[in-house]
Amino acid sequence: MIERLPCSVKGCDRTILPSTAVDTGGRCMPCVQGRGPEGDTRPRRKVDRFQGVRDPVKVLKLLCDRPMPQPRTEFVGPPKPAHEYYAQLTPRQLVQMRNFAVAAVKSSADWAGEVASALACLTDVDMEPLLTVMLRHKMYEPAHAFRGAGPSVRDALLARIPSCGEQVLPKVLVAAAWVGDDEVVRQFADWQRESLRCLDSLEAPMRELTQAAGWELDENGRRRDLYSDRCHALVSRTDAQHDRVRTLIPRPQRCGSCDTALTDVLVLREPAGVLPLATCLACSEGTVRQFAEYNEHGEARWSQHSEVAAVFCPEREPLRSDPLQQGSGRPAHFAGNWENGVPCSQVGGLPSWLQSPDYVTCPACERTMRFVGQLAYRDFEPDGAGMIYTFACRRCQLTSAVYQQT
Repeated sequence: MIERLPCSVKGCDRTILPSTAVDTGGRCMPCVQGRGPEGDTRPRRKVDRFQGVRDPVKVLKLLCDRPMPQPRTEFVGPPKPAHEYYAQLTPRQLVQMRNFAVAAVKSSADWAGEVASALACLTDVDMEPLLTVMLRHKMYEPAHAFRGAGPSVRDALLARIPSCGEQVLPKVLVAAAWVGDDEVVRQFADWQRESLRCLDSLEAPMRELTQAAGWELDENGRRRDLYSDRCHALVSRTDAQHDRVRTLIPRPQRCGSCDTALTDVLVLREPAGVLPLATCLACSEGTVRQFAEYNEHGEARWSQHSEVAAVFCPEREPLRSDPLQQGSGRPAHFAGNWENGVPCSQVGGLPSWLQSPDYVTCPACERTMRFVGQLAYRDFEPDGAGMIYTFACRRCQLTSAVYQQT
């Protein structure tokens, strides 16, 4: 048994391994991270590395240069979130950040993918030079960085598929799916018809790989998008009269599985009528698939197509009604950069999956439901976690919702 050593910080009664002591100078990790011994109320020293820095490129580079934790030290973040600095970048500064990402890939920096993701989701910079270097270094993630890539990158990806190992193959295929042009669609349709030996090791069906990029093949082998390019942010409500989009509206109708009152996650006023996306939040946060039936007058009820929970769902605290309203338009892929703290609540656009993509299949027509919008709990509850995704099959007038958290 290895003898543990006492932490060298006065007043701390924690013990550590000898190997940890060598790395930290005898301190336990809470003391290294500045949390100090239990009951220590001494003020922490604040270090603002961003003081006086106005150039958005310098701010974004500093964000990547994360300092090592120091005892009783708090490193202050920048005045604004990263996505606002990306929005300020001029064309010349965008090229600077792209070149910064290229250098990061070449040096295998652990934040290279983070910058590539932000550039792909938040800007319109030409990604081709960065993607070329990523391919050279066999870096296929983040896959959404390859969205809309040109023929040279596409052909390089497709050429690698026959010789990929089974661990790398799904990553290359998802990256190719994000390219998503006519040639990629034709290739995926061919692979679906004629199983290639190199694809035998795939655990996930081809459909799930393309769904990761927001599309699938229809019955005729054509691309069918699962989301709308039109996207609007959902922001904190300021106008009680603004009701084009409403959120988290309680309903008198009840869930047929657990008898909890249904909630309209979203209510959209569309040219064809009102679309209520009702669900049982208690059941949706579990593993059972819930569906609601609706009509164009905004009426909705629990559907018999829903699964019934095996155990009774526990009661949950009611959410604040109608906390968000429609904000300004934004790029369809904006919320794909959710790991960097961007506000993710939106109508339209591509879902920013916190886990694996989980598109819902309509129980009536067996087609994949299209994504309608999502609510991030952190956008309306200070300590909230997770995301509610909503889907609709307008042909069958059925809706569903999925909950995920990290």
